[in-house]
Amino acid sequence: MSPSLNVLVLDLTSRTPPYDRAFCEALFNHGHNVELWASGCHTDDFKGIEVPRRNGLLDLAAHISSLSARATKQAKAVEYLFNLVSLTTYLWRTRPDVLHVQWLPLLEVFPVIELTLLRLCQYWDIRVVYTAHDVLPLENGEEHYDTFRRVYHAVDRLICHTKTARRRLIDEFDVASSKTCLIPHGPLLQGAADYSRDEARLLQSLPSDRPIVLLFGVLRAYKGVDLLIDAWERVEQTVPEALLIIAGGGQEDYLEEIQEDIDASGDTNIRTRLRFLPEDELIQLIASADLLVYPYRRITQSGALFAGMSAGKAIVATRVGGLKETLQDGETARLVEPNNSEELSEAITRLLRNPDQREQLGSAAKAVIDEQYSWEAIAQETTQCYHDGISRSIQV
Repeated sequence: MSPSLNVLVLDLTSRTPPYDRAFCEALFNHGHNVELWASGCHTDDFKGIEVPRRNGLLDLAAHISSLSARATKQAKAVEYLFNLVSLTTYLWRTRPDVLHVQWLPLLEVFPVIELTLLRLCQYWDIRVVYTAHDVLPLENGEEHYDTFRRVYHAVDRLICHTKTARRRLIDEFDVASSKTCLIPHGPLLQGAADYSRDEARLLQSLPSDRPIVLLFGVLRAYKGVDLLIDAWERVEQTVPEALLIIAGGGQEDYLEEIQEDIDASGDTNIRTRLRFLPEDELIQLIASADLLVYPYRRITQSGALFAGMSAGKAIVATRVGGLKETLQDGETARLVEPNNSEELSEAITRLLRNPDQREQLGSAAKAVIDEQYSWEAIAQETTQCYHDGISRSIQV
């Protein structure tokens, strides 16, 4: 086994709590000394986490229920600046072997602050590993090309989850291939497979006798919620008893837009839970569903996809980014072209009318997760990435 390292994992605004938790615990179980810096979590995703978690100086905004979503976002931005000061002081004092950055939220707004942090880590001889969950932001990403190029050239190693992302880093950002590590995303919310469909529906007060289609996750425009609402009208013409659930939080104005689209459609077979969902509720919703839908316009890789695959659910997804790289049409999912609500409705309808095919696709998807995407293997590959990055930096 490789020598253990002192690793600080950074997601200081808690953008991906389920991923952070699973990843940190996998590293910890692999023998590393791991600390997670993450504050501002809306739910109890970090309850009982096996590794130390630090909030920085402030962690209040997400826990004040009277604040609007906009006010919460503004307050969290102020908190982040204070917590970044606390983090910088802590890094200077402790000098971990590796700072593993999951997200740098100011890169799209005021990048000089976080770029300065990366330069300080270089000065203090702290190796920086950056996971490029999205090569560029999925909304208006090209506007920030120069900033992200500077980040990619400032860190010691880059982790990407798909071959497509790795190729983009090399071709579009002139990153040396030896600097990149291709390490898959791991499964999330794996407890869904522990519930029977009827048990989960009872817990969530959902009808036991209707087929349920679910779209879940952080809701953003690129995820194609509007396409699904448009497609649903055609689905109902063939499967009128079907129920669509759209669940997840997001920016307040976009959630209002989703609700307005549903109201305009006049559809009474669409239910929403437009808020941040506790892990138990989300797991039970996934277990309740007959079919999961990912109508994304673009994506690098999707944690929601891996949660659905690990639950053994049938999936309809678009041929974009990591979805088309992870799923095989007709084997582990039904894949459709993006921005095509008619093709989307046809795929949903066919699977709703064919429970045997749903069972076959769901079982095959779960087998792929179990065989190819274990957190133990991810921790081992990440460890190798850390040691390679340390060795390479010393040689340079």
